[in-house]
Amino acid sequence: MSNVILPSIIQGPCYLSHGGVVQYVKKDIQVTDNVESWNPETATGTLGERHKSRSYKLSYTNSGMVTAGLLDYYFAALLDLTKIGKSIINGAVTIYSLTENKTYAFNAAGLSKPPGLILSPAATAWDSAEITAIGDVSKQPTDAAALRTLANTFTADTSYDESKVISDIYKASLGSRATPFDAMGSMDGFKIIPGFSVKNIMAGDVGIADIILMDVTAGASFTPSNLTEANVDTLLSVQGTGAILPGQAYAKANEDLVITGTQVGWVFTLKHAGAKKQDRQYLSGDHRHKELTFVNARKYTTGAPGAYLAYTAPV
Repeated sequence: MSNVILPSIIQGPCYLSHGGVVQYVKKDIQVTDNVESWNPETATGTLGERHKSRSYKLSYTNSGMVTAGLLDYYFAALLDLTKIGKSIINGAVTIYSLTENKTYAFNAAGLSKPPGLILSPAATAWDSAEITAIGDVSKQPTDAAALRTLANTFTADTSYDESKVISDIYKASLGSRATPFDAMGSMDGFKIIPGFSVKNIMAGDVGIADIILMDVTAGASFTPSNLTEANVDTLLSVQGTGAILPGQAYAKANEDLVITGTQVGWVFTLKHAGAKKQDRQYLSGDHRHKELTFVNARKYTTGAPGAYLAYTAPV
């Protein structure tokens, strides 16, 4: 009788770095191996799968620190729309495994899904994010470091600061409107929602040769705590003077939605925003309002697109 195969369990906490920014995670980093293949056909059946491309998707949720460096990293394309049409691939993403004292690097990677920003006293600041890694097309596919590099030791990062894990109380104002639109509260916080559209550029000899940013959008949402139904109808411009007509932008009034932390003091501005929709419910035991959704519009100055987002750090 032969011996059983004994397991070697690999586990432990980690963090990652990409684009010169260290990111601590709430729980884990999930790595998905995305493989595309094809299968030659014959009259008597297929011959067997053949390789087409390989990429990796790293999915994670930031532990909640709010810093200018993280905001500039996650929202780079919302702060500078000239990044549309350019590659998102900008260097290696490295996972640091603390228990093992090892690093796992994917040598050509880019942020392919920025996280939503959660502004609430009952949650940390970030939703889930995704980084996509492909082969480094500056190297031959047969190169030992064309896709990944594994190292045995590293010097641990020391930048984690729990005081920057923000869960503040926020209020919102829209443009220069008067009460109650100059101090709108929420039932469970505000959320800034980035949209990201990317496209893989395929090259038959290497698989995915690049990933291009095709478009970005930005929006926000919250469940109003201190607005009446009439107030919400006013925000939505459903009727009367100033109503949103077919063909018009929801943000035609060109107003900024400003979300301000009342205790810590971060300020986040969704530029050129307008309310789009909101569901409501009529029953006992639950608040009437459901989530109110804002979208924004693109504005140009001398032919250059303006930013979708702005922020101000606490003084």
